[in-house]
Amino acid sequence: MELPEIQQIDFGIAVDDGYFEVEYKNDGPTVNRFFKKRVLASFLIRLLAHLQKLGTVPAIDYEPYSKTLDD
Repeated sequence: MELPEIQQIDFGIAVDDGYFEVEYKNDGPTVNRFFKKRVLASFLIRLLAHLQKLGTVPAIDYEPYSKTLDD
């Protein structure tokens, strides 16, 4: 069963286990899983970067901060 776009899950987090992002393309969803030591910080930065693309642009460019959290 397919959900309408506004009901699809884009992000999720389990602080002990990591977080995931889902990309929806024509050939179906792709789930990207991330297992990091700083899961909550990484998730927050990625979420803010995603939300930034949906609305007006805030003064911070979150993408470079996201890269500093990579192990």
